[in-house]
Amino acid sequence: MSNGIITPPGMGPATPPQPAAQMNIKPGELDDVVCEECGNFTFTAVVLMKRMPSLISPTGKEAFIPMQVYACNSCGHVNERFIQGMGGWFKSDGEKKDEGTPVEQEANDANVIEGSKLDGMHAVLPTPPELPGDFDGDDEGDNGE
Repeated sequence: MSNGIITPPGMGPATPPQPAAQMNIKPGELDDVVCEECGNFTFTAVVLMKRMPSLISPTGKEAFIPMQVYACNSCGHVNERFIQGMGGWFKSDGEKKDEGTPVEQEANDANVIEGSKLDGMHAVLPTPPELPGDFDGDDEGDNGE
């Protein structure tokens, strides 16, 4: 530069960002994602909770890690492609994908949140308890029966 200031590479005058290329994508031309088990087209976002025991937690305290995945709205199956690249965080068909160190193995075999599990790649959610009350409007308190 003529003013005697040396500018490091990449530190020159800012250039405005270029607009992204316009793509004309029609949703009807895209492939549908379907459940690998039943062929259903709809999915629900579900959260799996992974337990990190205090022995391996950076804070020294037990921690829970939420992992969002998508389960089939009809049968609860989680497609394999939805969890690829998550580094062995999930069990498939009852076998651990990543055994890890002995401490991590112990952590994997430790407590599971009661009532929910990943059963073969199906998100199995607990059934909510019956609530007392009158749900059919007949003032009999019959839990909707």
